Amino acid sequence: MFENILFQDDVVARLKSDLASGSLPPAMLFSGPEYAGKCTTALEVARALSCETGRAEWNCPCKACERHRLLLNTDAIFLGRRPFMQEIRASRATLERSRAQAGQYLYNRAVRKLLRRFDPMLWEGEEAKLAKVSAALQSIGEELEVVGPGSTLPEGEKLVKLLGSAEKHCAAIAELVPASIPINQVRRAAAWSYNTPVGKKRVVVVENADLMQESARNSLLKLLEEPPSSTVFILLTARRSALMPTILSRVRAYPFAARTEEGKDAVIGKIFRDEPVDFGSLRDYFLSFHTVSSEKLGEIARIFVDGLCSQAARTRRIPALLSARAVDYLNSPNAASDPLALIAADGKTIADAESFALFLEKLLEYCASLMRIPALDKDALVALTRWKKLIENARHDSDLLRMSPSLLTQELFYRMRSVLEGPK
Repeated sequence: MFENILFQDDVVARLKSDLASGSLPPAMLFSGPEYAGKCTTALEVARALSCETGRAEWNCPCKACERHRLLLNTDAIFLGRRPFMQEIRASRATLERSRAQAGQYLYNRAVRKLLRRFDPMLWEGEEAKLAKVSAALQSIGEELEVVGPGSTLPEGEKLVKLLGSAEKHCAAIAELVPASIPINQVRRAAAWSYNTPVGKKRVVVVENADLMQESARNSLLKLLEEPPSSTVFILLTARRSALMPTILSRVRAYPFAARTEEGKDAVIGKIFRDEPVDFGSLRDYFLSFHTVSSEKLGEIARIFVDGLCSQAARTRRIPALLSARAVDYLNSPNAASDPLALIAADGKTIADAESFALFLEKLLEYCASLMRIPALDKDALVALTRWKKLIENARHDSDLLRMSPSLLTQELFYRMRSVLEGPK
């Protein structure tokens, strides 16, 4: 039980004790940094609750465990967004590299984490939206059958081609997963949770539980006040403080520790069968599989800031530090180009939600680097502080309102520029 949870000994010990004593609460909160193993642990709790033998070893032969290992057990549902494509690409690389059964499980589970967000029950009343990806969902299902655990993998380029096709289908449907958990899905999960389980227990896993609009939070709160006895709720978050106090009061907290260097190396080496030497953190490792490099996003952030400084400097006198950013832009090869046009010319560089979120991180990092300059003048400090707030608001709009990254990029550019230009 919990053999695949690495370097979270305290949490594992508590969960084992609670399961053995029958004192596992009806609602739990797994909180801690990103990539700490919260989701994997939640999946193992769901498997342990359904195991027909009660022991829930990883290789348990019972039907419930067999279906849970592949995320096919209908007694579990999954809400919330996660970095689907980074994990899918990392798992694909593992499978191509090792061609072992462990890699087949890893890859299939990574893809199923995405597919389970499209369980028909969660989209009742919104079948038109689901129909848009039905062909892609069917294709992915067929492709998974070819590379499932126990199957004989296609040779060489045939495997690469098949996994490449599956990745394209996954990328197409990942964009349809709501950035914040909508109230309709919370209500459907509530109705589902009162149904009789096929096995012993039903489990609702809510990832990024802090990303909900107020109506969805209130709906979840009502559900947690009197949860059905046959269902366990597991909320996951990297931002415990962002959850409603009333929700926190109704869950038992299981805090996860940040990955140590040893823990990071173990996950990359033992789970993903890769060399950990060049990665400072697990996040760095997964970001290396993103379609746009961290360096490229940093370059775009600099063009964005320096370009808007350049535009503002044409009509107004701006703080000395930021005026220097304008000069740098005018002295660069980009001087004759509109910065937004340059960014748009990169095609889909920041066109999807995950890339846009990473772009905003780079903007915040760039602003923070400017704020650390010793000769920072007061006007520049005020402008940079206001910029940080605007960038944070853009992340909120992307996460909760599901606004277009392209439109948000333009709006953010003009809002940040207006900080320098002042009232018209």
